[in-house]
Amino acid sequence: MKTVAVCGMTIAMAFLQNNLAAGQGRSRTALSYLERADKELQSGSFDRAISDYGIALQFDPKSAHAYINRGLAEQSKDMLDSAIEDFSRALGLEPTAADAYLDRANTRCLKDDVEGALADYDAALRLRPKMAKVFYNRGNLRFGLGDFDAALTDFTSAVDNDSHYVAAYNSRGFVRQEMGDFAGAVKDFTQAIKIDSRHAEAFANRGIVQLQQGRTTDGDRDIAHAIALNPSLQPLIDRRIAEKLHR
Repeated sequence: MKTVAVCGMTIAMAFLQNNLAAGQGRSRTALSYLERADKELQSGSFDRAISDYGIALQFDPKSAHAYINRGLAEQSKDMLDSAIEDFSRALGLEPTAADAYLDRANTRCLKDDVEGALADYDAALRLRPKMAKVFYNRGNLRFGLGDFDAALTDFTSAVDNDSHYVAAYNSRGFVRQEMGDFAGAVKDFTQAIKIDSRHAEAFANRGIVQLQQGRTTDGDRDIAHAIALNPSLQPLIDRRIAEKLHR
């Protein structure tokens, strides 16, 4: 059960919340469309959000906020080229917008533009060196490339900068499992579970590692608990067990 993403399948999108300070200097009409579009983006109404961000940009064509969030909506609709264009427009307006670099990197990753994605992740970290979600997403990409050492370093940086980053602990545990560091993997999965006691994937991953260690009782218990939390994981767990224990 692969819990780290291969090139952006699981990405931490940066959603820019609108606020009064960001709205200063914009027309009331543009701000009203931005607020409505933000709500539509959050609710998953991506087509409506794209339309409303477009209207807001007609009133305020220098709104980096609108370009970034429209890019996120376009990304969700698999309109990847349009999303990259919007993130680039936002960066033209606000060159220090680290979130825009992150979002463009994630979108480039979805297009298999590895070089472009890595360049954007690096640019985001130059602006915000402690931005945990950048380390996490870059770690996903590096893992997908088979660079386990670099992925491990990135996931470690993610949890160093955000000690409650459940996904990063879970992903680091998965990398450690792949590298044969079973004790380290169990430690990371356990930490993820301590933070989120209902994290089914962490229970499943820990259970599989324990089976690899010969700790059958502990492994079976964790796997049963994972399935109780999320029954849809059963086929993935069975596949992972077959991969790891029955080669």
